[in-house]
Amino acid sequence: MSGYRSGLGPFFVFFAVNLLNHFVNVTFAMWCVSLRRNFAEASLIANASLTFISLSCGFFIQAESMPVYVRWIKYVSYVYWGFAALSSNGITWKGVSNVEFDDNFFDCPYGDATNPSCTPYTGNYILSQLGIPYNYIATGCLALAGFILFYFFTAWIFLRLLPVQLSFTRQIRPKEREQGVMEAVVRAKSTEMKIPTEITIRVNEMRLWIDKQSIIGRTKTHILQGITVGFEPGKLNVIMGPSGALLLEVS
Repeated sequence: MSGYRSGLGPFFVFFAVNLLNHFVNVTFAMWCVSLRRNFAEASLIANASLTFISLSCGFFIQAESMPVYVRWIKYVSYVYWGFAALSSNGITWKGVSNVEFDDNFFDCPYGDATNPSCTPYTGNYILSQLGIPYNYIATGCLALAGFILFYFFTAWIFLRLLPVQLSFTRQIRPKEREQGVMEAVVRAKSTEMKIPTEITIRVNEMRLWIDKQSIIGRTKTHILQGITVGFEPGKLNVIMGPSGALLLEVS
């Protein structure tokens, strides 16, 4: 390992940075929920955002190896600021002119830290390749605090401006549940399709006429005069007038 400081001070710095990271993640989760109150949609927003944050923080991909036009996106990733503060705290930064590198040096196969070939094995070189400036602890902590405030206040605004309607269902007691089930069964039975029963319709001395109003007075026009008939099921029965007009059709 290279340059992991031992001592009480670096430990409390390490603890404080991780505590800030924790609060950033909590407020970030609250921010996602404030946008969409549905768990699945809020999770989708969180996963998509964390994917972008993780790829742009320089933790998985070296920020210095990114093209210049996309390198700036690491500054909008709170993971970068936490990672930079922890790296700056864990690796002792010593000036380029200082060649002692007592606890800031990896095992180099070419010799000690005075050998120019061992420069890539120093903590200084590692921090420079990560794109982390000198003494970035305070800057990283302030940036993390800024992210906490941003997520907290924007989540508060979204919770105020995007209200959600909640519906509560009344608790059903066992007796009410049993009664409801019985009523549902009765309704289902009452709506079941029944096989129609075949019936025979018998008409005895059926008469039908129409009252007409004319100039000479009211007159009756007889249509049916004392018809006696039986309509049997499954048979076609027709009543026709003298002109052949169809009056009634029963099957």
